[in-house]
Formats: sequence, C-alpha cells, structure tokens
Amino acid sequence: MAIGTVECNLQGFIDEVLEVLRGLFDNAYIPDNPDIAPGIFPYITVYMSNGISKIGPATVLTNLDDPTIAVMVPLDDYAKAVNFLLPYREQIPVALYNWFYIDSQSAHAQHIGEEMAVTLGPIDWSGMAMFGYLITLNTVKIQNEVS
Repeated sequence: MAIGTVECNLQGFIDEVLEVLRGLFDNAYIPDNPDIAPGIFPYITVYMSNGISKIGPATVLTNLDDPTIAVMVPLDDYAKAVNFLLPYREQIPVALYNWFYIDSQSAHAQHIGEEMAVTLGPIDWSGMAMFGYLITLNTVKIQNEVS
C-alpha cells in the first residue's frame, strides 16, 4: 500500500480483485479485460464505473473510485440462474473483505469502503440478455505522490 510515483493504480487494483474472484469460481470465465460478447459462462469481469480525482494535500493525487464486478449468466432459465448465483451474494463480499482487511493484500489501494452496492437481476451486456450480479465497491482510495 505504498504511496509513490504513480505506483498505485486502478488497473492494478482491478487485477488483484480478479485474482480473488478466480479463487472463488472454479469454472468461470474471468478475463483480464471485459469482453463485449462473452461466450463462456458464468462470465465475470471488473470495470471502472464511477470515481473522482483530487490533488491534495500538497502533491498527493487521491482517486476515489467505485469499480463494479459483474457476475453474469445467459438469461434463458431464470430459476436456474437465481439458484446458481444466489450463494455468491455473501461469498464475494466476504472474500474481498478478507483479502483487503484481514490479509492486507492490496498493493494498490489504501482503503476500500465498508459498503458494496449489490444488484441481482437482468443485465443488458452489449445487446446480450444476461442475468446476474452487479457489485459496486464503494470508495476505493488509491493515492500517489505527484510532482
């Protein structure tokens, strides 16, 4: 969690989260970058959804980002999709909090918020009818000294 010359960044944090998720899902497709049209399911990705940047104090750049985790399956059998996804409602937040707060493993983020926004339902992914979770990590703080 060192603050240095742009050593800590959102892509590095996203890569760390992907590794945590790969440890939870044995047979999921979890690419390094989001696919527009995935063909393997369950499909899991992490992407930037919202954030702000500010300078201060002095020469410190602080980014407060809200990256989103998408866990999706095709929307062809609603009951099957719900039964498959429901257990991950607790498993994903617990794994992320254990990784960050208990194990102190992030080399990129200095803080993640204590809340995650969770939505389970239909998802339109590049025109594909999907069903799944959108889990937004609120207020991921990444700081670097700038000159």
